[in-house]
Amino acid sequence: MGWRSQRSKNTDEHLKSARKNRAEAEATRAHAKKLREHLRLQRQKEANDAREARKRNKLAKDQQILESNTGVKAVHDGIYRAKYVPSDSAEYLNGSKYGKSTVG
Repeated sequence: MGWRSQRSKNTDEHLKSARKNRAEAEATRAHAKKLREHLRLQRQKEANDAREARKRNKLAKDQQILESNTGVKAVHDGIYRAKYVPSDSAEYLNGSKYGKSTVG
C-alpha cells in the first residue's frame, strides 16, 4: 500500500500546485486588465486635455486676429478721415472769410 499512498500524495501535491498556478495566472490577468483600464483612462484624459488646449489656442488666435483686424480698420479709418474733410466742415470753411479769400 505504500505506492498508493505515495501516488495519492503526489496527486494531491500536483493538484495543489496546479490550483496555486491557476490562481496566480488569474490574479496576473486581473492586474493586467486593471493596468490597461488605468492606462486607457489616463490616455483619454490626456487626449481631452489636448483637445481643450487646442480649442483655447484657437479661440485666442481668433481673438488676436479679430483685434488686429480692428486695429487695421481703425488705422485705415483714421487715414481716411485725415485725407478727406467732412462735408459740413467743408461748407463751413467755404462760408468763412478765410475760405472766401483762399478758395476764390
